[in-house]
Amino acid sequence: MYNFDKVAKFQNSLKWHVNDSELPMTLGDMDFEVAPEIITELHKRIENKNFGYEYIPYEYYISVAKWYKEMHNCTLNISWISFSQGVVATLSAIITNLMNEDSVITVLTPGFDKFKKVGEGKQKVLVSELIYDKEKRNYDINWLDLEDKLKKTNLFVLCNPHSPVGKIWSQKDLEKILKLSLKYDFKIFSDEIHGEITFDKKYTPLFSLDEKLLKNTIIAVSPSKAFNIAGIQTATIITPNKELKEQVDNAIKSFHLNEANSLAVPATIAAYTEGKDWLEELKDYLRENRNFIERFLEHNVPDVKPSLNEASYFLWLDISSLNVDAQELTKFIRKKTGLILTAGDKFDGNGKQFLRMNIATSTDLIEDALRRLQRAIVLFKRKDDDLMNLILNK
Repeated sequence: MYNFDKVAKFQNSLKWHVNDSELPMTLGDMDFEVAPEIITELHKRIENKNFGYEYIPYEYYISVAKWYKEMHNCTLNISWISFSQGVVATLSAIITNLMNEDSVITVLTPGFDKFKKVGEGKQKVLVSELIYDKEKRNYDINWLDLEDKLKKTNLFVLCNPHSPVGKIWSQKDLEKILKLSLKYDFKIFSDEIHGEITFDKKYTPLFSLDEKLLKNTIIAVSPSKAFNIAGIQTATIITPNKELKEQVDNAIKSFHLNEANSLAVPATIAAYTEGKDWLEELKDYLRENRNFIERFLEHNVPDVKPSLNEASYFLWLDISSLNVDAQELTKFIRKKTGLILTAGDKFDGNGKQFLRMNIATSTDLIEDALRRLQRAIVLFKRKDDDLMNLILNK
């Protein structure tokens, strides 16, 4: 039995670098202590008292492959695996080394903002906006628009499951994307770091599909999100095509991302070999947080409607009935109550109508946040002209 009721704030936490009275539910890390099994292995490494250069041991590759066999019932060929320090850094290295000035990159929105930012260097970035069904509270791909964009694309950046909306793509969706990549000959970079935190629907690792469809694919996974070790900087890059893998490995090396720090490998191995029980309890705790929030909003703040959350510890909150941009509303909420949420504007698409809430915290803080949100929405709906001017001018 693990304790997820304890809030483990740490020195120099970016999320908690706020005023004492404020409650941040923003950045993509958790307020929980890391699994004790991981901490034990990190202590062992530190007690060695030598932090020189390291190679990536065979045990690392085996631990990743065994995890996907046990947790996702799929076989991962260890020859496809490369170590890297991070997912976004690897994407940046791939764009720099495998793309050129005339290359076109396509992303889905609303989506993780760094995907678009990494591509907005010398390359052209195309955006395909997801379709939101308010009744189903769910997103789907606009296939006509996406295929039209992919005809001109050199690199498609996929997020599976899709952040920040918490959408798990079906096997049918993924196979369709893979077939389009072969038809139009573009590469796919699939960020799958949210794949371990799923609730009511099964996540399908892209590499688990028919190998004949994987010619152009690069898949990035990591224990960083699921096990709250983002600061340790570890990721696994999976490239089934041998020729493409050589190019990816060279790109990783060009950014020196193949050099693991002293804690990355033991943390990864511990997570994948001893972290299952902790992760299952974490998911149960997050599921309870999610369900509690949905019930509270339905009965107390009906103007804020959560979209269907299939994966990740983010809730995507629909505020369209309030007729205000997310950026304006988050400023108002913070000023009036100290609750800090992420405005959906930064994720593009229809993000202006949504707020993102990180629910990976204690139930006590969830209750505190909901009381603050309820108070803020009441105040917002009672606003007079002066309050509206305050929002618009800040």
